[in-house]
Amino acid sequence: MNRALFLLFICTLPCTNRAQDADSVTVAFPKNDVRDVLQLYERLTERPVFVALDVRAVVTVKSPGPASRAAAIELIESSLRERYGIELRNTNHGQTLVTWSQDPAYPRRTESAPAPVVTKSKFRRYPRLLTPGLSADGR
Repeated sequence: MNRALFLLFICTLPCTNRAQDADSVTVAFPKNDVRDVLQLYERLTERPVFVALDVRAVVTVKSPGPASRAAAIELIESSLRERYGIELRNTNHGQTLVTWSQDPAYPRRTESAPAPVVTKSKFRRYPRLLTPGLSADGR
């Protein structure tokens, strides 16, 4: 009898671990556009996210390791509010609205964006950027 219970326990153990791993999330967004972070937030909450047009920021949100779905949601909300002054408000209609915080305790902040990597292929695709007042030949 004990052997049968032990085998039953061993057979169910991997299923339990897989179920826990499926609910764990690792959040790793170093110096990303806030919209990238909000796409993950939308998937985690399963609620549509609407972002105010003036909300543009480069943010860093990282979890120390795998976290539960609820912990990842809380990490994103608190990091955006406390470090960058971005509020996520849930509505009664099942939506999330993203705006700059009006609370002076959470001022607007952003991180400097990493320098873009310039390759020769980008120069071929965009051969010359025109500055207002200059013609294509630079005069």
